[in-house]
Formats: sequence, C-alpha cells, structure tokens
Amino acid sequence: MAKTKVLVVGSGQAGAVKHVPAFAQCPEIEVAGVCDPDLARAQRVAREHGLAGAFTSLEEGLAATGATIISICTPPQTHRDLAIYALEHGADVLLEKPFTITLREAAEVIAAQEKTGRKLSVVHQNKFNWGRSSCLSRSAHRRSSSSPKFSPSEKWKAYRFHSSTG
Repeated sequence: MAKTKVLVVGSGQAGAVKHVPAFAQCPEIEVAGVCDPDLARAQRVAREHGLAGAFTSLEEGLAATGATIISICTPPQTHRDLAIYALEHGADVLLEKPFTITLREAAEVIAAQEKTGRKLSVVHQNKFNWGRSSCLSRSAHRRSSSSPKFSPSEKWKAYRFHSSTG
C-alpha cells in the first residue's frame, strides 16, 4: 500500500520542529519534502529529517512530489494564497493557526474548499483544548484547595468574537 505524501510548507518552528516530526511518526505517511523561500534552510531541515525534497515554493514542491496533503506552517499573511493554491491543485490542507488574517480571507479559503471538495483543517492551540484545560485545572485544584474547579462554560467567557473587518 502506497503511503500518503505530505509536503510541509515553512521550515520554521511549527514546520521543522512540530509538523515534520509528527508526520514522520505516522507509518502510513511519507513526508515528501519541505518548502521554504530560503532554500538553504529548507535543505537543512530536509537533511536533518532525512527528507528527499527541499523546495523554494509550494508550486515547485507540489509539482515535484505529488503530495496529497499540504501542511502550511508559514506566516499568517500567506495562508490564504497557499491554502487556495493547494486546494485547487487537488491537495488536502492542514493550516497552522491563525486560519487567516481577515474574515474575508477565511471565507475565500472556505469557498475554495467547498468548490474542490478537498479536506481543510486548522490547527488549534492546546490551551483551548477542553481536555487539556480540564486536566490542568484539576491538577491546580489538587495543589491548592483554594483553586476554583474547572467550568467549561466559564472558560469561553473571555473569548468573544469581535470583527471590525468584513
């Protein structure tokens, strides 16, 4: 059975330190390469992780590897264009947070996903993970009897959606 090919775009902290090693642990996944505008950096990450490909762009990496999953770990202002390109070229997309810079960009990425039928997922920060928060809260409560118990409804009160852009 052929392995699913993943191409990681971005060789910074998220790409090189988090995504590449995580994908490499999956036996059904082949990390086909890494893309970065700084080719020397992409080559260093590829060499350190034993990857076959190092590329300067998503276009080049996708054409060379035929990856079907693109993991986008680049600055947020690049997310919209990279995600839409990957979706329109037949790849599923895992997108690092934040999703996009504006609501309009988010709507455009979602529209591309709906048009292509490809999969789109956005990584989220573990501090917003209910299970992790619950465990941390219970642990804190055990350390101090005066610590409040975790309340899922209280957790989200500080996170209100406010938009000043379209």
